[in-house]
Amino acid sequence: MLAMRELAGKIWWGEMIEDSGRHGPNDRSQANLAYIRQMLGELRNVALRENAHLLSYLIEMAYVEAGDLQDGARPISNKHDERH
Repeated sequence: MLAMRELAGKIWWGEMIEDSGRHGPNDRSQANLAYIRQMLGELRNVALRENAHLLSYLIEMAYVEAGDLQDGARPISNKHDERH
């Protein structure tokens, strides 16, 4: 069963955030980034408890990246890698 929460007008269904119509797409992106960052923080803690140091480092790098995107330090890329 998926938990439902409301944050800044968004409905959270597990991993997906649906726009309730009260805010724009940038709000949805920010809410999704916040959710991703929160989950990465929890995963890092699990990896540390399991002594998976390389895995916890890689997860931490993703956590930092999500924070940078949230703070606007880097624009969010909406293009996939051109090498495909």
